[in-house]
Amino acid sequence: MQEKRNKKLAALLLTLIAIMVVLYVIKDEPDRIDIDREVFAYDDPSQIDRVSIDLGEEVVELNFDGTRWLVNSQYKADPQRVKVLFAVLKQVRARRAAARQQQDSLQSKMSTDGQTVSFFSSGKKIHGFKVIGNADKGLTFMSQPQEDIYVAEIPGYRSYLAGIFEVDEQGWRDPLVFDINWRNIQSVHIIYPNQSENSFDVSFNDGDYKINQLQKTDTTKLFDLLDEVSRLYVNDYLRKSEVEGYALQKDTTIATIALVDVGGNYKTLEVLGKIDGENTHLVKKDSSDFGVISSEMLRTALRPRRFFQMPKN
Repeated sequence: MQEKRNKKLAALLLTLIAIMVVLYVIKDEPDRIDIDREVFAYDDPSQIDRVSIDLGEEVVELNFDGTRWLVNSQYKADPQRVKVLFAVLKQVRARRAAARQQQDSLQSKMSTDGQTVSFFSSGKKIHGFKVIGNADKGLTFMSQPQEDIYVAEIPGYRSYLAGIFEVDEQGWRDPLVFDINWRNIQSVHIIYPNQSENSFDVSFNDGDYKINQLQKTDTTKLFDLLDEVSRLYVNDYLRKSEVEGYALQKDTTIATIALVDVGGNYKTLEVLGKIDGENTHLVKKDSSDFGVISSEMLRTALRPRRFFQMPKN
């Protein structure tokens, strides 16, 4: 699930940062292979403004528009995942050549199942390689055109580096639902279709937030709610073919969170049925994108109106 992958990526990023510091103050061990150990690395990723990852069945394009990274010019990219990608690119090293008896089989597998990764700057390709992994053994193999295949690593760190190059379009998307600081929220509407007495509207007036349907609002609880809403994230985005398997959940709407920011942008999250056998719910973002969100996370963002009533003295 996306949540587990994000935790692993966060741990990977922290470790990579630590390794960068170590590599800065010490020298690498003497080379043990006949090529530049940094052949697959690129020292200054800040020059890169486009990345193409050919997965075979689909191509993922990451483009920097001057402000943010986009996935296939359509979705905002996950900033954390992009950081991990460039941290790997800067620190990856060729450890050794794959065993000679493996070269032919690896070359065949690389040509059929490998990912072709290309990096561009101002429209010009400046770096690239092919990559394939063995997840069971945690091994990553890389090669340049017409070159032998090498085992790739980050010195001192055991990680399945190929995983970052196997992510599809949905996995590269920013998981945040609303991507907004709660202080930039103008209004929030929590709607329970079958329990109207629990529905409520949050508005910003006279420098403060309040619930319109209550005379006195417990602002501490309300600010906690706004924080939870602003931090909601999708565990996994779903393809259309995947959504077809959740017909029952699609027909059940538990609640809708509608948000308007200070710029007047209107965003929604429809919480649909709970997925059988999982602690997750099917959701629909902005009436178009289906995904899966943790039921526990939704619980803290979906409180009934009475929860915010200030107790009587």
